[in-house]
Amino acid sequence: MPVILQNTLFILLVSVLAFAAMKLPRTKTVLAPDGGLRTVKFPNIVMVLLTVTVLVVLSGYRGYAFADTGSYVHQYSNYLEKGFFDAWNGAKESKGFWAFAGLLKSAFSGDISVFLFFYAIATILFAFIVFYRYSENFAITVFLYLTLGTYIVTLNAMRQCVASAIMFLGYGFMMKKKWLPFFILVGIAYLFHPTALVMIPVYFYCHMRAWSPLLTGIMVVAVLTLALFPSAANFVFGTLGDLKYSQYDSMEGANIGRGI
Repeated sequence: MPVILQNTLFILLVSVLAFAAMKLPRTKTVLAPDGGLRTVKFPNIVMVLLTVTVLVVLSGYRGYAFADTGSYVHQYSNYLEKGFFDAWNGAKESKGFWAFAGLLKSAFSGDISVFLFFYAIATILFAFIVFYRYSENFAITVFLYLTLGTYIVTLNAMRQCVASAIMFLGYGFMMKKKWLPFFILVGIAYLFHPTALVMIPVYFYCHMRAWSPLLTGIMVVAVLTLALFPSAANFVFGTLGDLKYSQYDSMEGANIGRGI
């Protein structure tokens, strides 16, 4: 079967499950801000879990299908110490990610599938918890999750995706301005990938007054950076020097607009 047909059928299957979750909703009576009661509809939890199961199973079986996934599997199989604390002590960064991987390696004799399934479950389940609680249209949200490429990278950039999924759980904290639990999540996500620290300024950015001078200035700089990406990229990667992130100075294919 051609790959494009397989992908199309997969997207249709998951989208149908997500649509069914909306058509068989669970209702809950909640207290409204005005003090009254109102009925809120949630997607059918059984269909939601079935959707998550399909996505996790297919993620866990990809193995070496993507370059980064193969690198993670190679390090897990050949270099990672067994045991939570041994792996923690042996990791230079992302200690939380490798520590849990070391725990899995000691518990399941280094089975690669367990490693992939564990992080697929963590990444996808955390995202769907937020979809379930906050999405206005669960089916459309899942469709965009698939078609915009978010699902594709879940086992490619594994550490970044796990950290992002952990921060996604903080959506409610951010909206309710509960800074302490939000920053605690930032600390937890940092143990999986250090780029989680970027969410600290993002928290304050999201609570700036709309169209304030500072917010407008940030938006203008962001748009200009995107429009002038080649020049801006040369400056950024020049400042990185010999740091490991300088390897991303060649980003062909990531966005057609970047080559303009």
